[in-house]
Amino acid sequence: MYSDLSSDAQPANQPSLLVDLHCSDTEFPRMFVFGEVDDLTAGQLHTAVGDVLRDQRPRRIEMDLHGVSFLDSAGIHALVLCQADAKQVDCQITLTRPQRLVYRVLQVTGLLEHFGLTTPPPSNATTPGGPPATNRGEPLSFPPSPDTRGLGSTAVI
Repeated sequence: MYSDLSSDAQPANQPSLLVDLHCSDTEFPRMFVFGEVDDLTAGQLHTAVGDVLRDQRPRRIEMDLHGVSFLDSAGIHALVLCQADAKQVDCQITLTRPQRLVYRVLQVTGLLEHFGLTTPPPSNATTPGGPPATNRGEPLSFPPSPDTRGLGSTAVI
């Protein structure tokens, strides 16, 4: 098994993305993604997946999103591009363990089944910087922080 860390050098005040690749001779590649997947980092993710597809030609890639704290439209676009690239070489990308906020973004965009997500995250999971998740359908309230990207103190998702 080996691990490949992919991260471009970025200014200290900008978010970064870390993609940790784990492979073995008997299993499919697993990519552990950490950070924010947005317009500044989406290209890194797309490049990392392209490298795996080109170098290993796997039939399946499992992408663990537990470390992803933010996913915007550029991140969604990168995931869709990654899946399209994978299909061209007869590979399926499956997303696993998204945090509740990332799961909700994928749910709202109709992409859960596209990426093999059929089970919601545990209801006792917390969103980084936010309250414990609820099952009552109420809006989630978040304290003001740089992670809310100007959404104010309440984000209805």
